[in-house]
Amino acid sequence: MKLKKFIPILTIVGLSILPMNAFAAQDQSTSFDDADQAKIQMMVDNGLSQSAAEHIRKVGKILDKLQKSGQVVDLVNNEVVINSPDNKSAVPGISKEDEDFIKNTFQEELTKTHVSHDKKVSDLQENIKNYPGRSEYRIDYPDGSFIEASAKLERTDNIKYEKVSTNGNYHYANEVEVGSGVSYPGDGTYNHTYTMNESDNKQYWDNVQIGINYTVSNGQHHVHINDYGPDQHSDGVVFVSNSGAGVSVADTDYNGDPTTWCAAYNQVTFNVSGNVSVTLFGVFSIGINGGHTWTQTAITRESLVSQHDYAAHS
Repeated sequence: MKLKKFIPILTIVGLSILPMNAFAAQDQSTSFDDADQAKIQMMVDNGLSQSAAEHIRKVGKILDKLQKSGQVVDLVNNEVVINSPDNKSAVPGISKEDEDFIKNTFQEELTKTHVSHDKKVSDLQENIKNYPGRSEYRIDYPDGSFIEASAKLERTDNIKYEKVSTNGNYHYANEVEVGSGVSYPGDGTYNHTYTMNESDNKQYWDNVQIGINYTVSNGQHHVHINDYGPDQHSDGVVFVSNSGAGVSVADTDYNGDPTTWCAAYNQVTFNVSGNVSVTLFGVFSIGINGGHTWTQTAITRESLVSQHDYAAHS
């Protein structure tokens, strides 16, 4: 059975007199076309407000324009400026309105205290531990950012305890369980979707999802993954640079090796736009180490008893 494409439920630029026709293709302030509207709607569907989604999409479009002109948003003497690649102040390849918009967006963030991604994942794990059994968890922070995990599967089971652990499974660095175990009601074929969603509601949005179709059979003594469907999205100062997904374990059997659970994953690498200087990286509510790149992995595992979801960050 083929999975339908899953719609996901984490987003991330002075001025001189120009000749009459300079940057003529970029005279107009940024506006939204049908493709932009579709992406804005996707963000709204995943928990962002209309105004936040439009703001993030505008940031992304302006950065695309700056990429074409080879310019970088930088921080000089605690002031946001737009520089040429050789770090000299340059005429921006965008309208004055867009220039003011992007500079003000970054400047406002300099005064905020931001929460790191690792801290958010830790908070999410603690929230799930304190309030088990929900299908959706979301934490909002004072800096305007949020993190969310959701799972589309709720059920009860006639097996009352976890007989096995994940001793036989491969484990990712910094892996944490972010979804409480959801038990199966009995034999049957099911769809499950697990989504990690994160944004600061202003500069970036990133999203990782893994969906599977699987069958529980033989009196809940066998589980088999039939198909999987990964999805990932981003906007604003963040973009997807690489992704890979697959089924790492297709079968779990009571009479075989029940300590190795069925498992599928979606591993996505995100980058911060090259048109944003490293000096400005601290204004984003991501808080990653080692530069402009990080990897987010969504993992789902199915034992003979129940469904489990995990997140890994590196």
